[in-house]
Amino acid sequence: MKENKTVILILGMHRSGTSAMGGVLHTLGINMGDNLFHATEDNKKGYYEDKDIVQLNEKLFYMLTSSWHDIFLLEDNWWNDEKFKSIENEALELIKNKLGNNSTIGIKDPRMCILFPFWENIFHTLALDIKCIYIFRHPIEVAKSLEKRNGFSEAKSILLWLKYNYYALKYIQNYQNVIISYPQLFTDLSTKLTQCYKVFGISYFENYIKVKDDLLSFIDKSLHRNIIKADKQNPKIAFDLYTQLKAYSDEDICNLNNTILLSKEDIHALLYQDINILTDLLRDYHNIQEENIHLNNKLYELRKEVHKRTDWALTLKEKLYKCESSKSKTQTKQ
Repeated sequence: MKENKTVILILGMHRSGTSAMGGVLHTLGINMGDNLFHATEDNKKGYYEDKDIVQLNEKLFYMLTSSWHDIFLLEDNWWNDEKFKSIENEALELIKNKLGNNSTIGIKDPRMCILFPFWENIFHTLALDIKCIYIFRHPIEVAKSLEKRNGFSEAKSILLWLKYNYYALKYIQNYQNVIISYPQLFTDLSTKLTQCYKVFGISYFENYIKVKDDLLSFIDKSLHRNIIKADKQNPKIAFDLYTQLKAYSDEDICNLNNTILLSKEDIHALLYQDINILTDLLRDYHNIQEENIHLNNKLYELRKEVHKRTDWALTLKEKLYKCESSKSKTQTKQ
């Protein structure tokens, strides 16, 4: 009997430790892709994201008229729309190529939290076993990190944190999963890898002791920045979810089947009724409007400069033409 191949998905909100977990899987010997993004100042240890998969996810967002930082939830069953059939073959070929002769591959891209149903169909078509490692981090720590990297307001980051975790928690319940908090990556990694082996039964996790020194070198505690020393409790919905997740991550074996930790109605209530969130989002909107005005002014000045240089080029061309004509006449007379 032919043994099914396996895909391990690392799911979690941006800036929550998904890259660190990707590096852990890579160190364990799991193939994370053949076209990975290079490390940057924002992520000095590397992203462990495959460019081809990220680009396809960006294409999906474009088709959804959305983006990775869109705070609004998607329509139900969006993945059944006929327009997505056009890139299913592209996705199938992409995963086939990534699999190659590997029995197990890892995929890390936070966008997968939102786009999971599309990829779920692809993995099922290829008869892949799906395993999920879910990483979460304190929402305010994530917000501070996103403010530094992307300039997002706290309100926007909290809404994104809720959206990503809502979708991830909704989708992983149908599959074997392990929940890991961001601090556990630095303080209790060996226990969580043992848990991965117990749940997934994949030998890579059992053999972590062989690369323990490499793992300790990779998981640098200095990378744990923006630490929240006192839990901020507003908005309450985010704080309550984080507290619940923390309790689940402390369990030896966690079963999330049919567990509703966060509902669509909870997010909508916060998005449309919380005055503090609405005020911050309105401030974001005005800031974006001002930035657009500034960019439009710069664009206008650039266009003026282009016209000026075009006129100069045309004048120069005309002078050169006259010079060549005059030279040609002189040579004819001679």
